[in-house]
Amino acid sequence: MGKFLNPWVDPRVERVHPHQIEKYVLGHRWTARESGYSTVRVFEPPYRAEYYPILSIWQDLTDPGYVDLVCRTITDIAKFEDRWAVDVLNEILAQPTDEPLNGVHSHSQSTTSAT
Repeated sequence: MGKFLNPWVDPRVERVHPHQIEKYVLGHRWTARESGYSTVRVFEPPYRAEYYPILSIWQDLTDPGYVDLVCRTITDIAKFEDRWAVDVLNEILAQPTDEPLNGVHSHSQSTTSAT
């Protein structure tokens, strides 16, 4: 069954990088907000709805809970946008991966933030 406790989870979530999620949400008019943490980027949806998630996009790919956080983030996006999670995942994975990630490595001392 692999690493996933839930057999419904698409194993491609392991390939998702934080900047791909950020590009996706920014392209869908979500707004970046101050998080107070260098390892987390926060986004609000473009409008108020009955389900109004605040996304916390974890930047540390080495965190043991990273894949679970990606699953929750994709779930929140899919619920807000009234879409299937697999469609959101497909669109996120279509984002380029060639850009350096800010704050990805937990050992990084960089305080550079994306704008």
